[in-house]
Amino acid sequence: MRRRSIVRAFGAALLSMAVAGCSFFPSDYYGTRAVEYNREAEDATLAAMLLNIVRASQRRPMQFTSLQSVTGTASASGSISGGETNAHSTPLYNLPTAATSIVQRVVTGTGSGTASISGGPNFTVPVLDTQEFYQGILTPVPLSVIDFYLQEGFPPELLADLFILSIEVTRIDERGNCERFVFRNDVSDDLQFGQFQAMVDYLMVSGFIAERINKTTAYGPAIPPPRAADSARAVDAFAHAAQAGLDVKKDRTGKVTLEKKSSELRTCFLYKGGDYPAWLAARDKTIFCGHFSPAARAGEEKPAGLACRPRAKIASHATAPKPGGTAKPTEAAKPESGAAEPTASANPLTSDRQGVSSEGQSEFRGIAMAQPVLDRIKAVQIQAIEKNGADNIESGALFPVQAFEGAHISMKFQTRSTEGILYYLGEIVRRRNSPEYGGQPRTIQTKSGLHYGAYPMEDCNGDGEVRAIRPLSNKQPYIHDSQIAISCDNIFVINEGPGLGDSVVSVLYNGVVYSIPHSREVGGRSSQVTELVKQILNLNTSAKQLPQTTVISVVGGQ
Repeated sequence: MRRRSIVRAFGAALLSMAVAGCSFFPSDYYGTRAVEYNREAEDATLAAMLLNIVRASQRRPMQFTSLQSVTGTASASGSISGGETNAHSTPLYNLPTAATSIVQRVVTGTGSGTASISGGPNFTVPVLDTQEFYQGILTPVPLSVIDFYLQEGFPPELLADLFILSIEVTRIDERGNCERFVFRNDVSDDLQFGQFQAMVDYLMVSGFIAERINKTTAYGPAIPPPRAADSARAVDAFAHAAQAGLDVKKDRTGKVTLEKKSSELRTCFLYKGGDYPAWLAARDKTIFCGHFSPAARAGEEKPAGLACRPRAKIASHATAPKPGGTAKPTEAAKPESGAAEPTASANPLTSDRQGVSSEGQSEFRGIAMAQPVLDRIKAVQIQAIEKNGADNIESGALFPVQAFEGAHISMKFQTRSTEGILYYLGEIVRRRNSPEYGGQPRTIQTKSGLHYGAYPMEDCNGDGEVRAIRPLSNKQPYIHDSQIAISCDNIFVINEGPGLGDSVVSVLYNGVVYSIPHSREVGGRSSQVTELVKQILNLNTSAKQLPQTTVISVVGGQ
């Protein structure tokens, strides 16, 4: 029996070691666990992003963390101990009957077995609260990033809704008086959002995109021809210049200069060949892609036209001098204090730097607002007045349509920062889920598949498509395309409440479950927007200093 107990203990130890060995050593394939870690990282990243959007929808401060590293570990150990002591001796002398023998037989036995198993990932989740991080997410998204997503096939209408914060329009011709209005991409205000969408749709159907251009800049003064004795050193110097990205240029006179070649993006309007689009009323063809000015490529700076020419200044400089003296402007025609003086060479409709970014600005000259755009803005305003009453609309919220009819205009686009995009998505969620809108929730939608030259006369209203479309030209291609419906998709949707099994990711916040729906019909572009924002967040989380706001200026005339 004692031997059996020892055998059982020994067998238990072997079994424990065998279990540990089967779980880790013979079949410890890390590939399966690595894939599981990848899925866990996906859930953690998306859940953290969703949590911040939920916070933004409730207008609470966001908190950023990052899953920095994951290291998998696994170990197993075991031990067996056992033994038996058996002492037996035949007695040499027997005691009396009442006594025992001098030497007794002694039998002892022991046996034991132990095993331990441990495993699991080690991970690091740092809190992102450094100065560099916040400077990065507060940086407006650069044009190069937006252009990249355009080239990747993201819908331009969706990118415009996410990235553009506002559009400032100014009338600059002599018939105006520097009228200015700011279209704000504010989903909490149907009037502001409707007017903004009218402008964005006009740019989209006019082919507003970006192109990369080459730029050559002179680097340093002219280099004198080297002497024969210095030829070797000159060759070595030119080789170092080439390594630094500089090209050696020699003209017909033998003068040698260094040039630095680079490329940059500029915004432009798509040109499909043939006649130029009449609705843009382009005075300068360099606003179209592929028509960039050679003078601008060479880096030649020329005087730019005036940004604004109020009637008072036009009148003051249009007054003809009297014989024997100089005419004085009337009180109404006196120049504004600090305003730039107009010059004869300044032309507000042309420029050698059309669409080229400079210090955060990109300027156009030579386009006009088409009449369908003004008509659509009028309809938006009438609907807002009927719904809210004229007395309940904020002063200055209505775009002055009459003041801009037939106008020469300038446009400046302000883009959002990464943090601004997250707050914008939060406002979209609040617009749909919050009861503060009097029981009239709205799911914000974006158009997809806008047709060139076919302008939609209404915004998406939940029906899934837009059919009220007006051609911007009486040519057949545009008339045909205006008869094709434009589809509408939800930009971003978050559902509230338990029991939402069909979801991309879910998160619990303040006792409520929030999830992004998986179905295309309900979620719309939610999954695509989530992926885009994740990439933008990772691209723009580092900056040495807070830059100026990215601005794109568009100036035009009819």
